[in-house]
Parts: sequence; structure tokens; C-alpha cells
Amino acid sequence: MQDKVERLEEQLRKSHRCERARDETHAVGAIQTNYKYFFKYVKKRGTVNAAVGPLVNTDGEVINNPLQISIKEKTNKRRGKLCELGNYNKRAPTRVVTQRMTSISYRGPTLFNALPRYVRDKECSSVDQFKRVLDRFLTNVPDQPKIPHYSIRALSNSIPDQLALMRADGNFLDSPPHDTLYPVPFTGEGLLQDTTNPPTKEVTTEARNLMEKPRRTVAGRKCTHNNKTLVTVTTEARNLMEKPRRTVAGRKCTHNNKTLVTVTTEARNLMEKPRRTVVGRKCTHNKQTLVTPSV
Repeated sequence: MQDKVERLEEQLRKSHRCERARDETHAVGAIQTNYKYFFKYVKKRGTVNAAVGPLVNTDGEVINNPLQISIKEKTNKRRGKLCELGNYNKRAPTRVVTQRMTSISYRGPTLFNALPRYVRDKECSSVDQFKRVLDRFLTNVPDQPKIPHYSIRALSNSIPDQLALMRADGNFLDSPPHDTLYPVPFTGEGLLQDTTNPPTKEVTTEARNLMEKPRRTVAGRKCTHNNKTLVTVTTEARNLMEKPRRTVAGRKCTHNNKTLVTVTTEARNLMEKPRRTVVGRKCTHNKQTLVTPSV
């Protein structure tokens, strides 16, 4: 009895799942036609614990735009209340700089660690002595950082070098302007070369032919290498390199199109092994009766 009840419950659950799938299929098609069918479907099959319908923002304005309704951040999952929109214009910025962050007690360790090691390692007995050391260091610090090879960059017409100089002068450009031309050679000691590619060694035709493999010799054709005739391989020489053909009884034994010997049937039989003698039968060899074994 328990098994029958479980089977019936399983059939009911399966029937409900099929019905829900059919309703969802029809609902999707209807919602694509008119988005207002969405509210009807949710009231019938929806499981969201929220008020379905137009939204009301903090100013009391009703929002019917389905794109704004479907945003998850603007929904309220409480039953019986209208969904309210927050005022996004009054939100605090992502990074708030407080007065504490600008205080010297907060930024002091960071500034102290930025000093050179020989200034930080000074053994000062008092704060005033450390201030004098720090003032002496700050007076010797140049206003602008030194650029290595400044004179070379000043005479260069390279765009990256010119940008580095412009940044040093206070014109902090991240990229060259659109009307900047490409570097051009100028007269003087730093004249640019005609080409920036290193000259490659030219490979002549003769050297290229020496690197090639010789062609395969073919019977009746010339054996050429580097467009030069080395030897003419004739058909006779080609045949000498071939293996002799197998001798067959009653046929000519040929090699390189030349008849060497004619193998007859009798000579072929002589090269064969004698047949096994059987009791009561003739012992024949090359079709000749040698002996008749008796019982």
C-alpha cells in the first residue's frame, strides 16, 4: 500500500512539473508579445515574496518601465509593500578622503619610509637635529629628477626621447600628439642611416646550387648537378645495377635484356628434390620410374 502511495505522489509531482513547463513556455511567448502578461503569470505561478506591479520611487513617482522593474537591486522581497527605489544621486562616493587620511600622523610613516636610507639611518638625538638633517637634504634635492643621457636625448629626434624631455619640463604627456611627425634625419653628427636593417649577406646562385642535393640518376637521362652534366646514365648501365630476374623452367634466363641460358623443363626437374617414396607406388623422379617399392 505504501508503494502505491509513493508511486501516485511521484506521478502527481511529474504532472505538476510538466504543467509548469507548459505554462512557462506559453508565458514566455505571451510576455514577448506584451510585457503586461508578466504580472498575470507571476500572480498565478510566481514564488517571489514581493509586490508585483509598478514601482514607486522616493519622490512618489510611479515607474512602469519593465527594464527598471526587472533590476534586482531595486526590488523588495517583502510581501504587501511597494518596491521603492533609492536615490542614487545622494550616495557617498566609493572612496572618501577623510581628515584623518590627510593628517601627518596617518601619512607620517609612509613619508618617512620614502626618504633615502642614509637620511633615515642618521642617529639624531633630538627632533630638532633630525629636522636640520631633513632640511639639509631637501635643499640639495633638485626640483626636477635627473634624466640619464640628457644631452643625447636633447639632440635626438626620437619621439620617446622628446616625450621624456617634455615630461621633465612639466609637460606630462602620456602619448604623442596626433600631429607629431615621425623622426626624420637631420644634418650634423647624428645623421641617421639610410636604412635601419643590417646588411645581409647575398647568397649567389652558385652557392645556392652547392647547398642543393644532386638529382637522382634516371636510366637513359643525364645526371645533372648545379646545371652541369656529370655523367650520362644509359639504359645498359641502369640494367647492370638491377637484380637478375628469377629463372623459370621452360623460359629464358635473361639479364639486362640479354639471354644468358635457356632453362629447360628437364633441367628444372633435376634441380627439384625427389619425391617421397610411398609403399605400393612407383618412385618417380623427373617423370622417370626409378623403382617400384613392394610391400
